[in-house]
Amino acid sequence: MTFLHNYWKDANIKSKIIIPVMISLSIISIVTGISLYNSEKSGLINELNYQGDNIASSLSAYAIRPVSTADHDLLTRYANKLIADKKIINHVSFYKNNTPFLTINSGSIREKLRPETLKYFKSPIYSPDNKTEVGFVRISLSTEQIENYLARRVVEITAISALIVIISSVLLSWLLEKVISRPLEKLTHKIQMISHGRFDNRVSSESIGEMGHLFENINGLRIRLKRLQSNLFKSNRERKSKKHLNIKPKGLKALVIDDDKLILMHAQKLLEKNNMAVILADHGKKALSILKNEQIDLILLDLIMPEMSGFDVLNEIKSNKDIEKIPVIVISSISDKDYIVKALNSGAADYVIKPFNNQELLARVKTHLRTSLREIELEHILDERLDSLKNI
Repeated sequence: MTFLHNYWKDANIKSKIIIPVMISLSIISIVTGISLYNSEKSGLINELNYQGDNIASSLSAYAIRPVSTADHDLLTRYANKLIADKKIINHVSFYKNNTPFLTINSGSIREKLRPETLKYFKSPIYSPDNKTEVGFVRISLSTEQIENYLARRVVEITAISALIVIISSVLLSWLLEKVISRPLEKLTHKIQMISHGRFDNRVSSESIGEMGHLFENINGLRIRLKRLQSNLFKSNRERKSKKHLNIKPKGLKALVIDDDKLILMHAQKLLEKNNMAVILADHGKKALSILKNEQIDLILLDLIMPEMSGFDVLNEIKSNKDIEKIPVIVISSISDKDYIVKALNSGAADYVIKPFNNQELLARVKTHLRTSLREIELEHILDERLDSLKNI
């Protein structure tokens, strides 16, 4: 009992649903099988009794004159004909004044039959005037065929019941996986995040101050870059640089791509509280459309989404020269190493596993924004120096 209790305690929700259903189906199948077996057995025994009474009555009616005339050959022929027609007849005995005068066996069948499989029937033989009982007919019918048939039915019913239980369990397992397990897994992640305080909007003042200081520096850098841009030559390199560095001093802007509305809301509150503008997209196509029209500094991307997966979105971003340098942080509940390696090889800057910690995510965002903007600054300084060389 202790083992069963521990097993049940550790079982997942799917097992806790499937196991009781399988037990219930098995019990229903057994009860139905027993009921069907008893019903068929009762019907077959009633049919056997009916046939036994009819055969005995037919033999007794036919034996009236042969018994009186001792015409055994006629009785033998008739009895053998019945035995041949009715495979269940084991033997026929004719009695005259309680003394047997003729017994006809069914041959080799008799040797194979067990005594407990025989059922006996008796019918009186009357005189030709139908007033006096001159003897009786006694026959035995074999129930072995009935027992063999019922044994086969038990096997058939058991096989059908087992098949029903197996098919029902497979279908139920599939339905649970589709309808319950996956949504429940997401819900469990959310509950874990709430229980650990990871959906709490409170972030340490130190973290907020650090992020705010970083964003102030970045905004100052953007203003300086804007001033430097106005002094650049109107060359092809300058126009290309302006297109790439179309930076407005309005703070940083992040794009969050996830089909989970709760994650979108949480990420938006977290980033906006840290002086960052946020745009939300609940599917990949919408995100790509936003990237065409908005200047985005950072992308948070989920992998598992309908229509267009996170990998497809990542490939589209990295194949577009205008947006390929935007750092992409993958945020996914999948912790499989193959997924992580694939995401990083596809161009992701980082990989964060849900449920994430607020401070950890902010630290990663800060790191990748700093790296990205340093690259922009270095590229701009290089372009400025190259343009200055042209005046020499």
